Amino acid sequence: MERAHRHVRHALVGPLPPSMMLDHLCKDRACCCPDHLEPATAAVNNRRGLRATLTERTVRLIRAMHAAGFVGRGPDRLSQREVGEAFGVTGAAVSRVIDGKLWAGLN
Repeated sequence: MERAHRHVRHALVGPLPPSMMLDHLCKDRACCCPDHLEPATAAVNNRRGLRATLTERTVRLIRAMHAAGFVGRGPDRLSQREVGEAFGVTGAAVSRVIDGKLWAGLN
């Protein structure tokens, strides 16, 4: 079984490389228009997603805040949830940014 957008793209354009997935450039996951589908790695697709509001600038800022001791457990520190709310992401996303699991290639 295959998702409709993958089937349409395969039939009209050709197969995807095994390491690639389709990114809906129009941000409509139900869309099957091949012009709106672009092969991308999972990392690129996730960064482009509707909920992906982090930018290089905000990732650097979150990491700098953590390195300076403003984020973490304890008095006078912001929780990861609070930081996430300020940047429009979850506390789990902030944790993954700090741990280098999101935006891993960015120093």
